[in-house]
Amino acid sequence: MKSIKRDLLKVAEAKQLPIMVLCYSYCYFETLAFSKYINKANRKLAAGASLMLAKKFLSCNICILSELTEILRVSSRDIISEEFKVLAALKLSLHYPQSAIVPHYKRLMGMPIDH
Repeated sequence: MKSIKRDLLKVAEAKQLPIMVLCYSYCYFETLAFSKYINKANRKLAAGASLMLAKKFLSCNICILSELTEILRVSSRDIISEEFKVLAALKLSLHYPQSAIVPHYKRLMGMPIDH
């Protein structure tokens, strides 16, 4: 899971995505992992789809598909087809409470995390 998150961070840095996009994608990916949607075969696709959904949900108009395919080493067609499956697995719920987002934000900003 850490290596996948590192890959998403590489994409975000390469495309200068807002940090909140990355935070939301981490939340989506973790939700999928906790719900046992993620497996070895689909983990990269689910991570890519999570970042794409977060970007769209937060109205970020930066094209990231080419970086996702390059860094995650998956096809763009597969990421796009995985998007709806991930959205369904998230039960169409893309809004997360601040309490779910803040720990990711603090970790990415190098701030101490309150427990």
